[in-house]
Amino acid sequence: MIITFFRSSSFGTHTLCPHRFFLEYSLGLKYPSGKKADKGNCCHKVFETLGNIKLCKQKGLRKWNDENLGEFDVLNFSIDDIIRKSFEFYVKITPYHDWEEVDFRDCSKWVYNTLEHSDGLYNPLNRTIVDVERRFDIVIEQPWAKYNYKLETGEVINGYLGLSGTIDLVVDDDNGGIEILDWKTGSRNKFPSSKPKEYIDLIEDPQFLMYTYAARRVYNQPNIMLTVFFCRDGGPYALPFSSDDDEKTEWMLRREFNTIRNTKVPKLCPGWYCKVCPFAQNFTDEGETLCEHYARRVRKDGIDKLFVELGSIKKINNYGDGGGKRTIDKN
Repeated sequence: MIITFFRSSSFGTHTLCPHRFFLEYSLGLKYPSGKKADKGNCCHKVFETLGNIKLCKQKGLRKWNDENLGEFDVLNFSIDDIIRKSFEFYVKITPYHDWEEVDFRDCSKWVYNTLEHSDGLYNPLNRTIVDVERRFDIVIEQPWAKYNYKLETGEVINGYLGLSGTIDLVVDDDNGGIEILDWKTGSRNKFPSSKPKEYIDLIEDPQFLMYTYAARRVYNQPNIMLTVFFCRDGGPYALPFSSDDDEKTEWMLRREFNTIRNTKVPKLCPGWYCKVCPFAQNFTDEGETLCEHYARRVRKDGIDKLFVELGSIKKINNYGDGGGKRTIDKN
């Protein structure tokens, strides 16, 4: 199976179900997000807007113009107005959800749970902002991370494994370093189990290891504090990371990278969560689900043929090309 980069979501998806990983991140099949996720996106949009307002104020600017929500006066704005505009924006772009006023109240409650916690310590307006929604796209230029895939068409994809993602908020830690703030509006459970994540689970979380690994290279900071804030399920957890974690992170990435690229038939991992999987919907008149359809196609045609047929080469080449380290050649 072809893999050229990891995002935290793709890493987690493969851990849960390699077949879903193949459908979503190799074939590039898309599906609408659920309403719970979009309520979370609404809250993230509020925190993002507040971070940008504070950043403008730090720079001495009077206005912040958000491409989705409009213009804000950084000295005269309403948090309630930002929440309402964020909610209305997601209602507009996701008309397939059955939105209700109770959903707005949930978003408002989760936002204020965060902003008011610890006397406003996690309110972006009260912090010195370094970056808002910082996108990173780095490559790991080590021998184990190098790949070279030759397709049936004669095309060759080569380069080094990349890490791509977006960090919610980066702030000054008041000690010459930086702190990452990551907002979570979902539950604190260790999906797919119902057990809550504890500190030991969070400090080993692949997303946080990847984010701090990337941030050390982007900001040239060996020691980084990452605070994950569960807006409706537990509040903040401060997690210290250092360059000592690099070996662990690279071992984790190397193991999963090798597993994925050596896969010929992605494994299906059925469970109760299949009921909420978007690929479990009926796809054919005979009642075959999308998941079952492509599992059959993999067994019949192989993953390489499906990959070429569905045109995912362009997606992999264009998404986060890691400073030009990924190329496609024709023999």
